[in-house]
Amino acid sequence: MALQERDYDDGMAAITTRLLACLRGFEQLQQDIDFTQPRAAQQRLSDMNDDLLADLPARLAALMPPAALQAAHRQLGAALEVWSRAVARLLAGSGPDFGLAFIESRRLWCEGLALAYGVRGEFPALQAYWLSADALSRVASIDMPAADNSLPVGVQQEAAGERHAAYALYVPECYTPSRAWPVIVCLHGAYGHGHEYLWTWLRVARSEGCIVLAPKSRAPTWSLQAPDVDIESIRAMLTAVGERYHLDGRRIFLSGLSDGGSFAYLLGLSCPSTFAGVAPIAGVLHPIADRLLRAKQGIDVPMLVVHGARDFIFDVRTVRSSCALLDKLGYAITYTELPDWGHAYTDGINERLVWPWCTAIGGAG
Repeated sequence: MALQERDYDDGMAAITTRLLACLRGFEQLQQDIDFTQPRAAQQRLSDMNDDLLADLPARLAALMPPAALQAAHRQLGAALEVWSRAVARLLAGSGPDFGLAFIESRRLWCEGLALAYGVRGEFPALQAYWLSADALSRVASIDMPAADNSLPVGVQQEAAGERHAAYALYVPECYTPSRAWPVIVCLHGAYGHGHEYLWTWLRVARSEGCIVLAPKSRAPTWSLQAPDVDIESIRAMLTAVGERYHLDGRRIFLSGLSDGGSFAYLLGLSCPSTFAGVAPIAGVLHPIADRLLRAKQGIDVPMLVVHGARDFIFDVRTVRSSCALLDKLGYAITYTELPDWGHAYTDGINERLVWPWCTAIGGAG
């Protein structure tokens, strides 16, 4: 190996090792952020930026990539630039603007994730971010295209059509039509987007071999007052995806965050034959579900409800009461309360709680 290439490899190893720590740190910040204490979150982010991210764009620019890696090098540089903007936006938020700053920062961060994901193969240290520890040893087979597949794989985005809103889709890179694949349908929170909420499921899906469908609501949030608006849209998405890919109709699971969790109740109860299980996270059971509950609709669909005791948007006491009602009515409900969690993102919850529950009830592993 030429000296220049060896220097480049050594430099990139140092950069991507720090970047991996930064990715994990920012993810953790988004999972346990306390919106009632924005300055504490900003100080934590500032410290992480100073320690891990701030000088990486300059360090990357100082390296001379070999010809075969120039395009990937530029793409990773673009990701670093977007992540720097994401950090700056959240650090600039104050007062009533902090919530909007978080939403915009999150969107930028996911834009950077999409760029970096595209070059994970060229910079192997990044693979560890999108794989569980157990799956990392199988990365070659996980990323290996199947000989019998000609369909698109990886992270995809589908524009809105006549019958459905826009949606994001993840299909494992090793997808083969010769077997049926489990599916997670995951619903974003208010003012969110499927293409950013999908990333909370990417590590699980890639490690375990699962298709992820992340719909966008028709409006800025889900149609809780008129559920059919988004129910028909999501059903059309599932039909479209099922016409292209071999889905396991017995292992389609539904989850959602915040307003997406609230809508997951309504969607799951309205379409009980579609979903093997429903897992609302940090959401509430909307009163419009009353007619469904009186009819005992969806009573055989298992539910996992996850809520934080420190949730400042949807009071945990309301959720406890709803779960007690569902249990009394005979619904198959499991309630998990997280004493130190508030109202934030769900990467770790999806990995530690929701996916193992899906596996237990539906054999999704």
